[in-house]
Amino acid sequence: MQRLSATINEPFIQLAGVSLSIDGVRYLKDIHLAVGRGEILAIMGPSGEGKSLLLKVIAGLMEPTAGEVIIGGKKRSDATTEERREQGRRTGMLFQRGALFDSLTALENVSFPQVETLGRGRAQSDATSHSLLEAVGLSEAAARYPSEISGGMQKRLAIARALSLAPELILYDDPTAGLDPITSRKIIRLIKELQQRDRSTVVVVANETARAFQVADRLAFVFRGELVVTGTAEETRNHSDPRVAKFLKGQS
Repeated sequence: MQRLSATINEPFIQLAGVSLSIDGVRYLKDIHLAVGRGEILAIMGPSGEGKSLLLKVIAGLMEPTAGEVIIGGKKRSDATTEERREQGRRTGMLFQRGALFDSLTALENVSFPQVETLGRGRAQSDATSHSLLEAVGLSEAAARYPSEISGGMQKRLAIARALSLAPELILYDDPTAGLDPITSRKIIRLIKELQQRDRSTVVVVANETARAFQVADRLAFVFRGELVVTGTAEETRNHSDPRVAKFLKGQS
């Protein structure tokens, strides 16, 4: 059982004994985790063994069947409806498929959450959106639709939208899926640069070892619903768990 790390001075995310069952099948098993404020944690592991489900539990999109999720020192189970909404506003998420609105331009995709969630006017939301598009290198694509830009540009647009509410917590579900190696490196570099700029806390599900090592302060693995926190890239390479060694060998 993975206990909370003693090296985290100020945990922003804590999972205490979290389990998740769906239709009687247990997908996450007694997970203990602490992620420090301003830290980037990468989660790796074989496909279909619980990584994305864990991310959804952290995001509040799924409720655990046991255990506690604590964000910013507040137990989610104790939070009022309004506190949960506020927590949601402070969380940005990049879904695996981007989930962009095909009928909206790049600018409108980034502005939409600000208008709908924060009630901002068009001028204010557009000004923020232009700034975010510039940060991800998409200023010239503001008037283009998702179908009119490349896959890598779509990922950058989805990142800009995830940042549109200035979140303290950002969750990325396999942000480099389907991208070529050069574009993948650029996306990971962008994620790290924006995290350092905003000092946000980041959890990223990664399916490429090289990209996980590139972005993360610490790494963790999910094997059949069990979490193994392995530490830094160096600690991960030398970790004693044979499942970790086998996974890394399979990716080399």
